[in-house]
Order: sequence, then structure tokens, then C-alpha cells
Amino acid sequence: IDDPDAKKSLPFIGFLLVALGTGGVKPCVAAFGGDQFDFSDSTQTTMKEKFFSMFYFSINAGSLISIFLTPILRGDVQCFGNDCYPLAFGVPAILMVISTIIFVAGYPLYKHVPLKGNIVVQIFRCFVLAKKTKPTPSTKRFLDRAISAQFSVKMTCMIVMPTLSYLWV
Repeated sequence: IDDPDAKKSLPFIGFLLVALGTGGVKPCVAAFGGDQFDFSDSTQTTMKEKFFSMFYFSINAGSLISIFLTPILRGDVQCFGNDCYPLAFGVPAILMVISTIIFVAGYPLYKHVPLKGNIVVQIFRCFVLAKKTKPTPSTKRFLDRAISAQFSVKMTCMIVMPTLSYLWV
């Protein structure tokens, strides 16, 4: 790419895609794992605790290993006479394909809990409500207006908006 502006914007597009992918997958994976257990069964409580311990251990161990392994694959292995970026990023890509195949193969065995509502619609309602509500001295910030406006949407806004604010920062 010869355009300097495009060169500057490409990393940000990559960061945005990573943030969207991570933000869309990570919370769903933990919730999906929790859905597989019956919370009323005391024997499954222990299994649930073991699952989440192993789940978070695996995520953190994978992150730690990737911090060390990716630079080794990039720098110590030569591809096409240069550093081997295709190998450094290809190994995680292949592992993701393998994990997706394993997930799809086990799909019929999972417990499927039906969805309750749409969080995107609820977030949109919070923004619309904040836009419609007039500011007061106690609601100077935009999203505070949504929290003070209507009780039916208020609880969703109180839960969702601080999370969005945290993720935005």
C-alpha cells in the first residue's frame, strides 16, 4: 500500500476487528459453558467450579504461551528469506480452525438455552432514551439521562452503560 493514510489506518482497523471479535466471543463462551450445568444439582456445582477453573486457566495459559511462542516462530524460523509472519500467525489460525471443528462436532451434545431478549436492541433503547430526555443538573452526562428517565429501561441502562463506558475507555 502506497497511501500513507491507508498505512496509518490499517492497524486501527485490525485493532477494531480484534476488539469486535474478542468482545463478541469471550462473554458468550463463558456463558455457554455455564449453561451446560444444572445449578439445582449439588453434584454439578463442583463440576461447574472445576470447569470455570480450567476454562480460565486455559485462556491465561494460552495467552502466556502465545506471548513467548509467536515471536520465536516469527524470528527464529525463516520464510521466503525473511521473518516468518505467516507461520507466527498461521499456527493460531490453524488452532482456531481445529477448535471450531471440535465445537461443531460436539454441537448436538450441548445444552441449548433459548435467548431472552436482544442486548443490542436494549443498548439502542438506552441511547434513544438518553437523546430524548432533557438534561438536568444531576444528569450532565449523556447516558445518565437514560438511567434517570424510565424505570422499564432504567435497569438495562444501569447494567449495560457502565460496562460500555468501561470497554470504551
